[in-house]
Amino acid sequence: MAQGSLPREEIRLIKVLASYAAEIVRELMIYSRHDQVDLGPVDLSRLVEEMVELLKTSVSKHAALRLDLADNLPPVRGNAAQLRQVVMNLIINASEAIGATDGIIHVTTSLAGGGRRVGLSAKNLSGVDWILLEVSDSGCGMTEEQKRRIFDPFFTTKLEGRGLGLAVVQGIIAAHGGTIDVLTALGTGSRFEILLPGTRKSEIDSPHVPDSATADQAASRAGTVLVIEDEDVLRRAVAKLLRRRGLTVIEAASGTIGADLFRANAREIDVVLLDMTLPGMSGQDVLVEVRRVQPAVHVVITSAYSLDNVVTKIGEEQPWLFVRKPYQLSELMESLSPLLRQA
Repeated sequence: MAQGSLPREEIRLIKVLASYAAEIVRELMIYSRHDQVDLGPVDLSRLVEEMVELLKTSVSKHAALRLDLADNLPPVRGNAAQLRQVVMNLIINASEAIGATDGIIHVTTSLAGGGRRVGLSAKNLSGVDWILLEVSDSGCGMTEEQKRRIFDPFFTTKLEGRGLGLAVVQGIIAAHGGTIDVLTALGTGSRFEILLPGTRKSEIDSPHVPDSATADQAASRAGTVLVIEDEDVLRRAVAKLLRRRGLTVIEAASGTIGADLFRANAREIDVVLLDMTLPGMSGQDVLVEVRRVQPAVHVVITSAYSLDNVVTKIGEEQPWLFVRKPYQLSELMESLSPLLRQA
């Protein structure tokens, strides 16, 4: 292995962190109804399998994870980032319910109906395929009072915590046109049942998948990118990955630092990757300063808010590109590629 190279597993985890760190703000906005859901076909069984693999180190050593994931389910019309958040929250909650005693977390996916119980939901299963996701545990369970309040914002059964997780989960499921129910009793564990509308593949336009050749082509380009992002995990992960693509990266953790670094390096910087929500100078103010110093510099705006929301805030007087959080490296590179100098 060459000196300074990263193991494959570390690279994979960096990519995961870069994507998931950006999702937290999006989930809060979904709960508060400040954002819209971008929907596409999601293989729910595969998504659950991937999330369970990532969560193995976070789950209690006393909890045994068991999966029963159906093959060839109709795809869910959903947002993968938000559905990952749902699975993560439910599995972590199940792990905490089990605590220091040995127990089981059981995660299943199936086609709803066919004589199978669908919890407390009154959802009419006719008309479309409904996909059932169940996360159950053999933990402490809940009292009737806890059960009634479990989806209330800021209610929690934990000694420490903000209690927003299940409220966000409920908001995400509602935004997907689904339902969520809980079956529980004190001392008997809990089972969360989620119904999500499925759809046939022919009913959904094929999502755009960036051509891998585009990312490979970008790897042969040279240039300098100023990354202005206050989320440390996201900024460092993106910077590492861009450097591995042969780019020079300057990092700034606040708007004020970003503006200072741009003024000092304006001649060398080809692209500014600018988050809109920053401490110090706001993203909007940084954009104004960057344009004042170097009107022709390329700017790529990143935000967990929608494009329409960003346009309303900063306008379209001067051209800029937009990459919505959470983004994949291939998507980012596809936007950066035409803006960078040829090596």
